[in-house]
Amino acid sequence: MAETARPLTVARCEAGDTPCVVVAASTGGPAALLKMLPQISPLDGCLLIVQHMPAYHTALLARELAARSRMPVKEAEDGERLVAGVAYVAPGSTNLTITACGAVNLGAASRMLEGCPSADLAMASVARHWGRRCLGVVLTGMGRDGSKGVQAIRKAGGLVVAQDEASSLIYGMPQAAIATGCVDAVVPLTRLPELIQEALRCVGEERRSLIRAS
Repeated sequence: MAETARPLTVARCEAGDTPCVVVAASTGGPAALLKMLPQISPLDGCLLIVQHMPAYHTALLARELAARSRMPVKEAEDGERLVAGVAYVAPGSTNLTITACGAVNLGAASRMLEGCPSADLAMASVARHWGRRCLGVVLTGMGRDGSKGVQAIRKAGGLVVAQDEASSLIYGMPQAAIATGCVDAVVPLTRLPELIQEALRCVGEERRSLIRAS
């Protein structure tokens, strides 16, 4: 049985004060998230989950993750301030970005973007405001969403990890991210919880720390 989740009483995040993790996923993502998130201890930082899904389904996903995880999980709401130690699921049928003060901004979906919610938009906004204190994670999924986002994170000095082919249901998104040359480590799903927690201890530091961990 999962440990009782901590109440939402920890400090709100100003951008850059604590690390921020953005997890991108599409096809196969819900199953991967349900395996990965319960293995992650409550983080000293914020965690955003960008899963390609319609609105109703992301609400169900957030509830299912909350029931199994050791940290609070909720669907993000427009205008709310991120709280350290909490995981937020981007609502389906909208695009999520984060402002400089750590507030959620939900915008209308665009037909010009490959996936919705858009991992590229979410990652770019976190990279813009968190800089070296952000971490991008690309999980299983079809298409290339996240490939522009990981480039923004790398340019800002953050870290990027991707799920490996063997443990991915669909290798499209991880493969596209890896092809950018901006991924610091490629690991199986079972290794991602440990690697995420290790990466949060070295964001903004030398990349070789993370590479050794992989």
